[in-house]
Amino acid sequence: MPDETERNDLATLDNDAGDREDLYCAYREYYTGEHSTQLTERQRRYLQLKVGEEFRANYCPIVVDALAERLQVTGFQVSEEETDEQGEVLWGWWKDNRMDHQQGIVHLAAVRDGDAYIMVSWDDEEMRPKFTFEPAWDGTEGVKCHYSRDRRGNVLFASKRWKND
Repeated sequence: MPDETERNDLATLDNDAGDREDLYCAYREYYTGEHSTQLTERQRRYLQLKVGEEFRANYCPIVVDALAERLQVTGFQVSEEETDEQGEVLWGWWKDNRMDHQQGIVHLAAVRDGDAYIMVSWDDEEMRPKFTFEPAWDGTEGVKCHYSRDRRGNVLFASKRWKND
């Protein structure tokens, strides 16, 4: 049975405003062409659409893909107090996690949704961090950032939700 603090935390997770998740869903629908189009009767006649027939000219993927394809992580810059060797260790972890391949998926999600996340966990077998892509919360599953109501843009914490079959 959850204690009072756990119940309050769960209530916060459930009651957080759903504006962002609605936007994520809308962006994804536009990207896949699953959005409605408002046409005038004159436009319908011009396109020779039958009653109830949908029309979608989906240019969203062209724009999103063109930008996402241009993004590429090429290395890590460390502060002056740290050594170049530490930057090389970070780059090695990046490559060991195959993020050179995965970054395209992350970049596409970030451009399409406006947010995308990399979860970092520790791999005991490999003795190094493990990076995994996590999509933004869409009302079903994903990562959700919870922001301060008092200080705009200040992230309080993030949560990850998923479904078990």
